[in-house]
Amino acid sequence: MSLNDTITLNVGGTRFQTSRTTLLSEPESMLAKMFDPVSPMKPAKTQDGVFFIDRDPDTFKEVLSYLRSKEISSGILDKLKREAEYFQLAGLKAKIQEIKCIFPDELICFNINGKYPIWIEREAFGNLPFPKIMAAVDGIKTEKDGNIIIYPGLNHGNYEEQKETEMRWFAAFAAAIRSGSTVSISGGNGYKRSAENVIKMKKEYANK
Repeated sequence: MSLNDTITLNVGGTRFQTSRTTLLSEPESMLAKMFDPVSPMKPAKTQDGVFFIDRDPDTFKEVLSYLRSKEISSGILDKLKREAEYFQLAGLKAKIQEIKCIFPDELICFNINGKYPIWIEREAFGNLPFPKIMAAVDGIKTEKDGNIIIYPGLNHGNYEEQKETEMRWFAAFAAAIRSGSTVSISGGNGYKRSAENVIKMKKEYANK
């Protein structure tokens, strides 16, 4: 057996052909363990030499596409998330989270310029309902799929340097709402105002 072997899979009654290299492209995944020649974990095999996997073939097609290209489309994210969890594909889960911020209810996703997601635990905002958290954020922002997208206007100078600065200010914002004090925020007036708004609203909603 070699990494260049062609593997035929029967997934929920539909046949797929791919290379062993593709199936091993995420070494810690279930698929990699199933098809690694030295792994003790082996898949079920039909009489005609085809490996059988009892999963949805339409979604598996997207899983296989991801393993080949490490890219995914946004139209099938929810189904892909389930398959990523089933096959223990950490890279695919991370890619889904990057695109759509699919997280449990205990986390809130903020997204800088729609490109850089950052997550803060829900409990840091106390009893504040989501609309109030949204309203507390200073400056231009939108809501999409339960995520708060903020637009600080990274459009001049060195983009990467600005991005790093924004991320540091956001980290200071997160620390401020956790501690209840904005003394850690130097610069980034919009983030400081946002933190002050959240802290004030948290006190107002503390006993509601």
